[in-house]
Amino acid sequence: MTAALLSLVLLFSTPAPAQRPEVWVVVVDPGSSLFTRFGHSAFWVRGPDRDEEIYDFGHFVFSRKFMWDFLHGNAFYSLEKSDLDTFVEGYAHEEREVRAHLLDLNPAQAVALRTLLERVHDSPEREYRYHHFADNCATRMRDLVSQVSYGRWRRMLEARPGRKWRAELFKVLGENAILKHTLSMLLSVQMDHSRTAWDGLYLPVHLERALLSTRGLDPQRPEAPLVVRSEVLSEGRRHDHVSLLPPWMYAVIAVLLSLLLMPLVFFRGTVWLQLAFWTATLVFGLFFSLMVFFHRNLDICAFNLNLLVFCPLLGLFFPFWSGPQVVRRRSLIFLLIAASAPATALFLRPFTLQETSPFPEFVLGVYLLLVVEYILWHLRNRPAAPSAAPDKPLPPAPAEPPVPSPAEPPVPNPAEPPVPSPAEPPVPSPAEPSPGGPTDA
Repeated sequence: MTAALLSLVLLFSTPAPAQRPEVWVVVVDPGSSLFTRFGHSAFWVRGPDRDEEIYDFGHFVFSRKFMWDFLHGNAFYSLEKSDLDTFVEGYAHEEREVRAHLLDLNPAQAVALRTLLERVHDSPEREYRYHHFADNCATRMRDLVSQVSYGRWRRMLEARPGRKWRAELFKVLGENAILKHTLSMLLSVQMDHSRTAWDGLYLPVHLERALLSTRGLDPQRPEAPLVVRSEVLSEGRRHDHVSLLPPWMYAVIAVLLSLLLMPLVFFRGTVWLQLAFWTATLVFGLFFSLMVFFHRNLDICAFNLNLLVFCPLLGLFFPFWSGPQVVRRRSLIFLLIAASAPATALFLRPFTLQETSPFPEFVLGVYLLLVVEYILWHLRNRPAAPSAAPDKPLPPAPAEPPVPSPAEPPVPNPAEPPVPSPAEPPVPSPAEPSPGGPTDA
């Protein structure tokens, strides 16, 4: 009895065999990790005389070398074949919804599409250099659908206005503000050019939306939709949170902000002011080095205006951020020179397409904060002014009479009569007897 019920469940859950060649577009919702955030798509081709197979342009082998090649813009993806159950099972384990849409292609177009897929799979074109926006699993499928429709679908989409790559990208990144600002800092002006709806199909969800909204791909049926039936192959949930940074990274960010603000609290010594200068110099230098690296390896990061914003002019004077030199006048001059870089970027921003906000404002604000801390340190540590005179004067000391020198006799005044000195009685000499006195015998 149990075996019979299980057989009935499998019978009703498995799609019926196709009576004619069918081409389905399978779309997988975005996941929570960064590599899965952009979603996935593949072809599911069914035919009465051949096995049902999934044609996946997004196959790669994750390894340390792959990560290194990916960061250098040299990652290679390939076209692989698999069965439907194997394909769906991996995404069902991640709780990502999988949907399938049957395209309204005539038998000749369906056979032509499968022939093109087999030809690519058996040729060196099976591997291709991955590009985030111009060559990936969604754009390869877009090109094949347009090819079997003799280019009609491309002409229809190029006639529709599209959004900028930067705006469309941020819609699928979820609620992680740090991830959005990091990518916005690294991506260059290429993300802000005007695009058509054809250029916007670099994301599987955009490919799905374009397929569902297309009508009249067959000139003889101008109202016929391109998608004739849709099915949900695996239920899932929404993954709006993107796990990019480990928790300890938020603690590092908090420490760096504290080091920048500490001179506003502790101002008696130069240690905290010195640490604030070091923090700004090292962090901005790190951002500049990261942007130079991607500028050299990824075309979507080349000629980035933020290179000027984080230009490490302050790093040229890094040896002077030590000891008493940190509060000398030339330190203020160094800060003003460094602040001229984001100020120049703010001046140039109206003349370029790139959206750089809020980075020039943030960097300029940090430099002005350091200037304020430098000035406050001098105001709080300037030498004290001399004390004022007391309210009541002290009584003068009594004058002492001059003491004449014993070696110098007093000088007589000629205007006064001389005062005679008192006569002293003569002292008789012992050798001379007094007159009239007795004579000693």
